[in-house]
Amino acid sequence: MNAATMQEAQEAFRTAVYDAQTGVQTFYKELIGHAQNMAVYLDEFTIQEIFLDGIPAEMHCMLIHDDNLSPEVNTVTEFLAYAIRYKQSAHTATHYDQRSSHHAQGHCQPVKVGTFLAKRSKMDQNCNP
Repeated sequence: MNAATMQEAQEAFRTAVYDAQTGVQTFYKELIGHAQNMAVYLDEFTIQEIFLDGIPAEMHCMLIHDDNLSPEVNTVTEFLAYAIRYKQSAHTATHYDQRSSHHAQGHCQPVKVGTFLAKRSKMDQNCNP
């Protein structure tokens, strides 16, 4: 492998973008693939940092807030496993929301996860003076 290829791998790693269509596991595999093409394989914390910066903010918040994951304690593969579960549960929730007769008739409006977290955070503050 020549120097230009290794430089391209480093640039591709730093600029990799999460795509909701291909999912979180594909994003992770792309990062690892680029890291393996570098002259010096990156440490796990750097890979984890880019992974967490690259996933959607709502997913990032859920992993840290609801699943109690921490970059200082958990590995990138643990974040990946929880992120996969998050996407699966979000997909299931969307599916059943769409099937709901109340939702179909407009009686129920879907709530974005970020909005839900903001409301819950406010409720937590009110409950814990």
